[in-house]
Amino acid sequence: MTGKNILFNDGWQFCLTENFAITELDALERQHWYNVELPHDWLIGDTGNLYGSGDGWYRKIFTVDKEQLSGKVLINFDGVYHDSTVFINGREAFSWTNGYTAFEADITQYLFDGKNEVLVRVRHRSPNTRWYSGAGIFRDVTLKILPSCYIGTNGVYIHSDRQPDGSFVTEVDTDVCGSAQKIKMFLCIYDPTGAHAASFAQDVQFGGGTECFTNTFTTENPLLWDVDSPACYTLEVSLYDESGELLHKVDTRFGFKDARFVPEKGLVLNGRQIKLHGVCLHHDLGALGAAYNEDALYRQLSIMKKMGVNAVRTSHNPPARQFMDMCDALGLLVDSECFDMWENPKTEYDNARFFKEFAERDVKSWVERDRNHPSLLMWSIGNEISDTNDPNGIEIA
Repeated sequence: MTGKNILFNDGWQFCLTENFAITELDALERQHWYNVELPHDWLIGDTGNLYGSGDGWYRKIFTVDKEQLSGKVLINFDGVYHDSTVFINGREAFSWTNGYTAFEADITQYLFDGKNEVLVRVRHRSPNTRWYSGAGIFRDVTLKILPSCYIGTNGVYIHSDRQPDGSFVTEVDTDVCGSAQKIKMFLCIYDPTGAHAASFAQDVQFGGGTECFTNTFTTENPLLWDVDSPACYTLEVSLYDESGELLHKVDTRFGFKDARFVPEKGLVLNGRQIKLHGVCLHHDLGALGAAYNEDALYRQLSIMKKMGVNAVRTSHNPPARQFMDMCDALGLLVDSECFDMWENPKTEYDNARFFKEFAERDVKSWVERDRNHPSLLMWSIGNEISDTNDPNGIEIA
């Protein structure tokens, strides 16, 4: 079986209840459900109650077969605002508190051969931010059907260093997951035009579980990613079994750039001093709400680029996955921000409730998803954080 990703945004139903009103899932059958497409922001539908509290419920019926259950079935959410719990066939599978970091879970053990139900509870309690947050499954959902041996989600890490002669040495770490077997790993690099640039192969004796395999290659005089000429390469990593059957393939976009902060000059990008003409951009799309909309987001970013903007700070949270893709393509440097508060709250129901217990998994999700993007310039661990005035602020940082 060859692994595949299925966009899982269609065929959902939604109902809204008061916080904590539903204590037994059977009671949901008496609620009024209506059809929705994801991404979805339920708050924007009532402009007179843009900060209302409530439990939003999403459900979808889907089918899996025996062959798919012989491997792994994962469900991935790029962003759910916020405090969400996922049930598969009436059983609680996992939960996630942060509204902006991506998460996924292995749901294989909860599935049947045939029809299955996924149910998501999104608990929105207000006030929870200092801006309009939206509420609901407001980014993409993906169902991942994987074989017994596969490449982990965000499991390809690409790091390039420029050498004195202008070449780049690139190290690729690949996380292989699943059951032990002998496999062959292929790496293919494609240049910005889509033409094949190089290939490498490695025979691997995979011991099972999760194991990282490293490959290194040198690229002479590559096209550089820059704000004026955003050249993006693609790395294709494929796994084959002993018989030559393709198990899993992952494409990752990356770029070659040399960015340094020099005290006397500021930012030096690919050998030249540049100024950051930056904007701070919240995740919502104005009157459209917080649900990810490709055309609207591209319109925002492209207009800013034409205005002379060359850098964006993601105020005050990780953006949608596609935001980084657009910045790669447009030539916009990104200061990616993760938190607006740490342990000290700014509003009653904000992420400070969950920070101490879950900050590490949020940072892991944030960094691993976006670390390969050539547009990435900096990581921002917080905005106007009052904890920095406390004795433990440095320790948290």
